[in-house]
Amino acid sequence: MEYDVRFGVSSGRASRYERLGAFAVLDYYPDWTERQASMLSFDSAPFERAMEMTGHAVVSLRISTSERDGSVFVYLAEVDADGRARYVTEGGLRMLHRRLSPAPDSYKATWPWRTFHRADARLMQPGVAEELRFALVPVSWQFAQGSRLRLSIAGADGDHFAQVPHGRPPRFEIVAGGADGSFLDLPLKPGTQSYFSG
Repeated sequence: MEYDVRFGVSSGRASRYERLGAFAVLDYYPDWTERQASMLSFDSAPFERAMEMTGHAVVSLRISTSERDGSVFVYLAEVDADGRARYVTEGGLRMLHRRLSPAPDSYKATWPWRTFHRADARLMQPGVAEELRFALVPVSWQFAQGSRLRLSIAGADGDHFAQVPHGRPPRFEIVAGGADGSFLDLPLKPGTQSYFSG
């Protein structure tokens, strides 16, 4: 799957970042259905029953880029039977920092860990697919029966992060399917009801 990054793509000005900055955001991600239209998205089959996701979802992307660096933003959404998408969680990683390391003994983690030290930074080789594995922000969410899970990928969040790389937007190629394909590890279990019932 190929995706041409557009640096103007954004999660909007009614996001978790504004809430962290103490802005009075009353309608959280109100236009998420429209915002995802400019991202590369994959939908699951409809859930046969209500499902609960609690904890860190972990994405493993097998991805190449046309440039030497880039940023990857991954979003999860619930898409209801009417096609409306509701933001669930997100995560991001700069490709330069893809190298994983063991977590120190003082830091207990069941998700991918990295030092972000300069010595561990590595530029990408254009056109060569490598694995980017990272956790999304932990969340507890109930998916309604009949809803779908949508995974969306972007190469920018223009309202919150500087563009990477500077200059020409990269083209991503994501490996999907097969033993070496990308995948999503979800902390899912059957739920009793949808959070958005009624």
